[in-house]
Amino acid sequence: MTEKPIPDLFIEQLVLNELPKKNMDRISSKTGLSKTIDALKESNEEILSMYPPEMVVPLIRQRAAKPAVKESTAKSGKLIAFLPLAAALAVLLLVLPQVFKKDSADTGPVSELTRIKGAVPTLSIYKQIRGGSERLINGSEISPRDLLQIGYIPAGKRFGAIISIDGRGQVTLHFPEHINDPKDLTSGGETLLPFAYELDDAPAFERFYFVASDKDFSLSSIILSAESVAASRDGLSMERLPLPESFNQDSIVLIKE
Repeated sequence: MTEKPIPDLFIEQLVLNELPKKNMDRISSKTGLSKTIDALKESNEEILSMYPPEMVVPLIRQRAAKPAVKESTAKSGKLIAFLPLAAALAVLLLVLPQVFKKDSADTGPVSELTRIKGAVPTLSIYKQIRGGSERLINGSEISPRDLLQIGYIPAGKRFGAIISIDGRGQVTLHFPEHINDPKDLTSGGETLLPFAYELDDAPAFERFYFVASDKDFSLSSIILSAESVAASRDGLSMERLPLPESFNQDSIVLIKE
């Protein structure tokens, strides 16, 4: 029987010496985890050190009591792949990767040559249109109920996460699918996430961030960084999450009509 992974939130609480005893016992009872815990703890400490304690501690305590971040499957902008079976079958063709092919309606990659060649970790977003898809760039207009396909090019990075912030300040996790899933990126060229994302009616904008690293990291700390941006209402203008320079980042902001 495969053991469940240690939640990243436990690592955050461990850094703050606020990990409940029962969770401490759970970690202590496992063998062979010390290096993983030490690496995640080091990543967490590096990120958390960028924020004043008076901001970090309340956010972590709040998330420990009731998670503020939504996984994509839980957002009102739902994933088509998780509709009831009959409805899912009815829209199956909408979510298969080949439907989001790069056809004549594709606006093409963003202009920087290094991004075109995949020399840096790159985020890609496509919108379903009649007969195919359209690649979205910074400032592209979107509407509620648009279907988006999200992808990435890792450019040699091993680990990553994709998160979005909307005009309501809601933080949503797109990759990995669940908070405690592995953050391993698929090597090679562009990888599309295996679902389409339907936008809800949150106003103004939706900004997507792709964070990539050579080293494993605490996903909860990345989410904390996104939550700090959401709380400041700076998501529309902030192109990078406040993270150490060791993280590569790419972001795209989409404007709600």
